[in-house]
Amino acid sequence: MSADALVGWTETASIGTLDAATETITGLPSTITQLYMAWDEVSTSTDTPSVFGVRLGTSDGIKTSGYKSAANQGYDGSDTFIHTPYTAHAIGDIGNWGAATAWSAQMYFWNIDSNVWVYNATVRNSDGTGLFDYDVIQHWSGRVDLGGTLDRINVSVSAGAFDGGTIKVYYK
Repeated sequence: MSADALVGWTETASIGTLDAATETITGLPSTITQLYMAWDEVSTSTDTPSVFGVRLGTSDGIKTSGYKSAANQGYDGSDTFIHTPYTAHAIGDIGNWGAATAWSAQMYFWNIDSNVWVYNATVRNSDGTGLFDYDVIQHWSGRVDLGGTLDRINVSVSAGAFDGGTIKVYYK
């Protein structure tokens, strides 16, 4: 988002150095109704990050199930499009793309009713530097009932660790 587009949004304590298998931003105010997460060139340390994902949480911890998510993915290497339902994360990885892959994304979350959050995201990765190198674009949407007040957002990878890039989170 441009600086003008961020008017009215508050930046959280953004994740600085991405160097762990899990990163969590806590202390989100109980009054927020919207959350925006941006990724720039986020990468992992291993060729086999079997799962990476974004999850929401409450004072009881990170919600690890109950997401009603789906992703449509377009992959330019084979002109393949797939649709995948997902219950373990709001937004997560489809496939094994390797350590050289850098992910960029915009993710939006809205509090639609009490503790129910709906979300959508566009996630892109590329392992090359050329215009037509290996690219994947994923479009995510879904909902989750947190059963409590949102106060944290988490990103995690199940193998290796995050090892580069920037993640920023804003709310209003």
